[in-house]
Amino acid sequence: RQMCIRDRINTGVININELLPGAMISLTARKGDKSYRFESFVLEFQEKEDLDYIKTLKGDYVIVEPIRVEDKIIKFAAEGVSYFLIGNHKEKPYLFEKVFVDKINLPLYGTAHIIRSEVEGKRFNRRDYFRLWLGQHCNIALRGSKAQHDAMVKDISSTGVGLIVKKEYEVNVGDAIEIQFNFEKYNEQKEDYTFSLHTLLGEVVRVVDKNEKANLVGCKLTEGQEEVSKFIAQRQRERNRVGRKTNDLISMFVGKDSNEND
Repeated sequence: RQMCIRDRINTGVININELLPGAMISLTARKGDKSYRFESFVLEFQEKEDLDYIKTLKGDYVIVEPIRVEDKIIKFAAEGVSYFLIGNHKEKPYLFEKVFVDKINLPLYGTAHIIRSEVEGKRFNRRDYFRLWLGQHCNIALRGSKAQHDAMVKDISSTGVGLIVKKEYEVNVGDAIEIQFNFEKYNEQKEDYTFSLHTLLGEVVRVVDKNEKANLVGCKLTEGQEEVSKFIAQRQRERNRVGRKTNDLISMFVGKDSNEND
């Protein structure tokens, strides 16, 4: 079986259940010209009651930390909304199209989300799917090392960046950090996006426990502030242009039906 999985990875496809515990995922919902993105990570279970329950589930799936909007665990709409997922496996991104998302209630852990896929995930070039990752994915290098690690951008300002970093990567206050991310610009005449890779330099000023798999890492920028200011200004212009569409879509997920035990 190990050889089979290795061969599949070399061909650029995996099943969704091959995403390992702790793997970060990006889930995008689309309805017409509206889209909204959510982030979470694959959970790991150790309690017998939860493991016994999971054995009863059918098909290919992952169970992820419950996704919240406005501090509410959301119930994903099915009618008229399509979903796709990007997940990391062995430091490579894989795209799963047309996934299905439901709430699940485990005996001990409680409410989580289960994401099912009837098709294999395909490895893709981030340049080709740049817009899916903007503002979410970045590469970081620590303490002058050339080794790069995947992380997620939580928030960004002209003076600092908030990151979600796996705990397997040691990060300490005072560490020098290099952050690479893509910057997009929309060409209204061509009706297309162009992008370029930008590098920021900073210093880690805060490391906060987020959960058992990841830390929130706050960074003070020491170089690249001007690039970030341009990034923020561009995103604000786009937000003003599509903000109403996005809010309409979010309202589908945050409504009266927000009971965690539904």
